[in-house]
Amino acid sequence: MKTFLKSIIVAITTLEAKMVLKKYKPTIVVVTGSVGKTSMKDAVAHVLEQQFFVRKSQKSYNSETGVPLTILGCENPWNSHVLWMKVIVEGLLLIFTQNHYPKILVLEVGADKPGDVKGMMDWITPNVVIVTKLPSIPVHVEAYASPDQTREEEFSPAHALGSDGTLIYSKDDEFAAELAKGVGANVITYGLKEGADIVGEYKGLVYDGNAPKGISADIIRDGKRECVVVNGAAGKHQLYPALGAYATGLVFDLIPSQICEAIQGYTPPQGRMRVHEGIKNTLLIDDSYNASPVAMIAALDTLNEIQAAGEKIVVLGDMLELGTFSMDEHMHVGRYAAKKADLLVTVGLRAKGIADGANKARMAKKNMVHFNTSEEAAEFLIEKVESGDVVLVKGSQGVRMEKITEALLQDKSRASELLVRQDVEWKKR
Repeated sequence: MKTFLKSIIVAITTLEAKMVLKKYKPTIVVVTGSVGKTSMKDAVAHVLEQQFFVRKSQKSYNSETGVPLTILGCENPWNSHVLWMKVIVEGLLLIFTQNHYPKILVLEVGADKPGDVKGMMDWITPNVVIVTKLPSIPVHVEAYASPDQTREEEFSPAHALGSDGTLIYSKDDEFAAELAKGVGANVITYGLKEGADIVGEYKGLVYDGNAPKGISADIIRDGKRECVVVNGAAGKHQLYPALGAYATGLVFDLIPSQICEAIQGYTPPQGRMRVHEGIKNTLLIDDSYNASPVAMIAALDTLNEIQAAGEKIVVLGDMLELGTFSMDEHMHVGRYAAKKADLLVTVGLRAKGIADGANKARMAKKNMVHFNTSEEAAEFLIEKVESGDVVLVKGSQGVRMEKITEALLQDKSRASELLVRQDVEWKKR
């Protein structure tokens, strides 16, 4: 019954969203890919907001339910029938009365199963498409016949562009570069390697005392350099959203120096390599929003870069939706983590594979501990951590690793501001 009601509601809100787009004709920027969509979406919206009336997808509203909600400008009603009726009424008011509607929509789109993204492109015509990373083993691959099919689905918004549209993608990504060959729109590339239209030259972490407060880089275009700092971010991979936002700003004729200034006012979303003060004078690297193999490796590389007076403690949870690739990918991450961590804490059934990988890489068993739940891991870590330790926390959404970051956060009164999944509905789960 719930599935039937959901399908009816999705059909109604999607129809309303179509009519709203037809009436107000906003410029549409679509952000797609396997990794880093929400960070990219937030960075792009922040840059464009300096000049235009912009609406972006809230949080990660990137599904067949979330995208219409963004277009209608409504919050997620969760399971409240009353609030869903309110959404429908608000949609009707948008359609039948005149409203001050955003000039630009920045829509994040994601795929849980075949046809999700392609289905949205049947009724959304993007003006700009930004493709984030398409790794060898994408998220949600278990729902597809192969990684290739997953990447093709995630890249599909590019094929919905008109000849006057613009595709923006990372030149560092071999899969995106190959798929882009079939696109007839204008193309702008960004990346950390030479050959891209917009090149980011990573300078390193920026410190406030002993704690990293951001990353510094030069952005190079047509031989000209612009210095940029991304505050609140840790890791070279956090430069990609800044580069994508820079490229998008150019599409909308913003001045390069203004774009860089805007980027410095952008902060990555909660749970994406955010740096916080932890209990007992520790440093907490919160990457608890979600996890994939490529993102796990990037997070571990960042941890390796951070200075630590104490131990480097790596807390890794299950990586979900990897299908037949799951065991190999968990083992691979474990082998890599063994080189970066003084103490490895694993959480969840699949994460036992991470511990197995670390064991095969000859990490001492006394430096590894496994827990079935995030609550158990949190209890252990509260007692274990000491002054000067750096703690990295990462795992897929289903493992609820944010419970660990909340337990280790020094100022718990700011949890709803700093951490992911802190609203009432999530707390019930």
